[in-house]
Amino acid sequence: MDYTNIPIITVLWSNENFTGRRVSLTENTPALEQLEYNVLRPSSIGIHRGPSFDPQKKYRVSFFKDADYKGAQLVLEGPGLYPSLSQPYNFNDMISSVRFNHGVQEPGPIGPIPVVVEIYYHANFQGIKEIILEDVPDLLGHFMHNMNETVSSIKVFRGPDYGGEKARFYKDPHGNGSPLELGVGDYPNIHANGYGDKISSIYIK
Repeated sequence: MDYTNIPIITVLWSNENFTGRRVSLTENTPALEQLEYNVLRPSSIGIHRGPSFDPQKKYRVSFFKDADYKGAQLVLEGPGLYPSLSQPYNFNDMISSVRFNHGVQEPGPIGPIPVVVEIYYHANFQGIKEIILEDVPDLLGHFMHNMNETVSSIKVFRGPDYGGEKARFYKDPHGNGSPLELGVGDYPNIHANGYGDKISSIYIK
């Protein structure tokens, strides 16, 4: 650990409301037990500014039930005070390893959004639905439900940055091949267009 670079300091307390025994951590700790801290069984936590704290960055600390950053996970923002891990976190006396996420960059905004697309698993807007606000170069694995080569109906809406654009649907990933271009409107059955259950990528920008 380079002790000239300590953006945040995490203090683990054995009791709620920052009482009892405590230990301070400044770096990733894969097993509190190895440091003879596992008997501490934290009940409250303070995440404090260190000497190299950068106010322009977002800091988080991940606390794990098991060693080596495994098992149930609790992620807390820092700097911050957490006087009880029981409520609302239900994580009291459970921490075995700690990982620092120094300087996490917040995701940028999605935009512009010329059109908003709804894709449906079945014709007539039935079945699983997914909303698309940005380009999807490959539907395979993009959504929680696999929508690759399963789309049967589509709705296209005006987005906040609409300027007459159309959504483009491709049979191949990464926009390869000839697209099916659809403007604002409802399309209850794209099998008639020859694209039903064949779409693998979508571009809206």
